[in-house]
Amino acid sequence: MLTSLHIENIAVIETLDVTFYEGFNVITGETGAGKSIIIDSIEMVLGERASKDLIRNGAKNAFVGAIFFENSDLVNSMLTTKGISIEQDGNILIQRELFIDGRSTSKINGRQVTLSILKEIGRLLVNIHGQHDNQALLYSENHIIYLDSFANNQELINKYREKYQIVNKIKQEISNISISNEEKERLLETLRYQVKEIEKTSIYPNEEQELLEQKNILVNSEKIISNSSYSYQLLNGNDKNACDLISDSVNALGSISNFSKELEEIYNKLLTLKYELNDIAIELNSFNQSIDYSFSDLENIEARLDLIYRLKRKYGNSINEILDFYDDACKKLQSIEASDTEIKKLEGDLGRELVQLNNLANKLSNCRIESSKRLVKLIEQELEYLDMPKVKISVSVDPILSKDNELSYKINGIDIVEFLISTNIGEKLKPLSKIASGGELSRIMLSIKNVFAEKERINTLIFDEIDSGVSGKSAHKIGLKLRQVAKNKQVICVTHLAQIASIADYHYSVRKEVVNGKTFTDIIYLNREERIKELAKIMGGIHITEATLKNAEEMLEMNR
Repeated sequence: MLTSLHIENIAVIETLDVTFYEGFNVITGETGAGKSIIIDSIEMVLGERASKDLIRNGAKNAFVGAIFFENSDLVNSMLTTKGISIEQDGNILIQRELFIDGRSTSKINGRQVTLSILKEIGRLLVNIHGQHDNQALLYSENHIIYLDSFANNQELINKYREKYQIVNKIKQEISNISISNEEKERLLETLRYQVKEIEKTSIYPNEEQELLEQKNILVNSEKIISNSSYSYQLLNGNDKNACDLISDSVNALGSISNFSKELEEIYNKLLTLKYELNDIAIELNSFNQSIDYSFSDLENIEARLDLIYRLKRKYGNSINEILDFYDDACKKLQSIEASDTEIKKLEGDLGRELVQLNNLANKLSNCRIESSKRLVKLIEQELEYLDMPKVKISVSVDPILSKDNELSYKINGIDIVEFLISTNIGEKLKPLSKIASGGELSRIMLSIKNVFAEKERINTLIFDEIDSGVSGKSAHKIGLKLRQVAKNKQVICVTHLAQIASIADYHYSVRKEVVNGKTFTDIIYLNREERIKELAKIMGGIHITEATLKNAEEMLEMNR
């Protein structure tokens, strides 16, 4: 139950505090005074989307706080699950602040929570019904939602959707690997050719670089042989070569190196140089002997590089990319060759899953058909009370069929659900959008809400101007029905009809005034005398006479 509401800087409301009570609470006021803003504020604190445009002009932020008295095991369990402490007095404090940059913060019992958690808990505390719900009733795609809600089908729907997703996934896998025989043979031929063409070349990583190095040597072989041979002769080929000269120098220093530590160090360095120079001479001689220039070798290298170039044009910019292409083609080839086996396996899986999907779909369909009968009976009882005794309601639950007249599985099952109505005896049942007026829609939706209210464990119901298109006796009946609902639940109703307002247990008036060029809205709890004046204003407009006041007083006393 919503017991207290505090609002700051929402639209024309600078600051507002209101206490609501158990039973039937009604809110009235002139058009534009701010009645709907109060409902918007309640929706905001319950986690609904809120625009920064709600923030009062000149303010940097808006704030709404609400206190609920709640002893529901379901709500307490949800709070505990989300790590929110439960107050001993049973009160739940919810706060939400909206900033001018679009950010918002939310708290429950002092603990900061995400908007999704706030919304999840808010739905367990309050059910808000506004004029847009009446219009939603006109769209047949919403009717399956109403029926499933009444039938408590959510758990069954979740199981069906889980199986539905599995079936669709298998179908997609089959589609991905299923191709026509002609396409399959064409693709196999192409892949086999590509694999064979790359395979027979026996190329390997870095081969191109090695070939280019070999080509460079062969192209410059004459110069290389000439200069390397000359270098070898200088090192170890002539009578007075570098190796011999260094060796003589080593022998000369060796005979005197023991006389000085400095000479010994020089001798050791020179000795190391002698060995290194000899090694260089040996390596250079070996290199000279290894060079075997052959024009055919160069031709072979050129041919190999040309082959790699042609492969690169087809399969990649480098040998590594060519080899990656080869690996991928091998995998595709293997996959297509094994696709028949895989398709048979997937088709077997699909058949088993379809049997389970069909069982769940039929179970869901049967539940809807049975629930629709009970729902129709209860709605017609409500409508009879609301002065619509001749109205007949029907909920059609028909299978979804394809063009081939086969059953189609959709995300919500195999059913098309639509509410049909006949407003007069002898008339055929037709869609709501073809027959129902605004007033009829209001009463039909109220009937549905009342039927659902008996099943739901939500303690607070808010009705925002659901009396659109209704007047006279019908309005009075709506008020009586709301008071009946309020025996077991808290009802807060925004209305513009005296017939409804006079029946409520508690009456509030939303008033707007302009002070120093600024608009302010407040809500006032009305005592008996104030209530009579408010009812007279609703009934009589600008000019309130003694007769109007007398009528308002009689209306109030009669309904008490």
